[in-house]
Order: sequence, then C-alpha cells, then structure tokens
Amino acid sequence: MSGETPFAFFKLAGPALDKPFYLTEKYKKTEGGPSLSIIVGRGDQVDVPILGDKAISREHARIFFDFPERTFKIACLGRNGLLVDGGHQKFGR
Repeated sequence: MSGETPFAFFKLAGPALDKPFYLTEKYKKTEGGPSLSIIVGRGDQVDVPILGDKAISREHARIFFDFPERTFKIACLGRNGLLVDGGHQKFGR
C-alpha cells in the first residue's frame, strides 16, 4: 500500500511542506460534533507545520468545511495575511 494516495477530503502540498498533508477521516469527529478543520502555521500545536519562514504566523490559517454551504473555506489567522489564488486575504477573513 505504500505510495498509494489515501482517501482524503483535500490535499495540501508545496515547497514549504516536507511532505503532502491529507485531511482524512480522522479529523471528522470532535467533542463539539462533526468538524473538518485544520490549523496551518509554524507553531508547535498546529496540524500542518510550515517551518523556516518568519512571515508565517504560529497559527497562520484555518482551513475548514462549511457544512451549511457544503464547501471548504480558509480563514486568515496571521496578521501578515494570506495569498489565496493569487489574491491577498487580510487577517480575520
């Protein structure tokens, strides 16, 4: 099975990650009910660590599934903002 792509809701990959990250079934169940949410950043407690770049906040972004709208969204948690599809997204959006 090594080398096979796992079933996942989405995949994060890029030069800042040491390996691809797959949001899989294990992230679905939380104490508050269903949740498909991860935190990306350079902190110790994030789901997807991005190391070596001081422009990345400890908790830089939250990627989550919006159940009512049935779509994934991204929220900027870092004060430096995000680049999403080539456009700048500000903190809190």
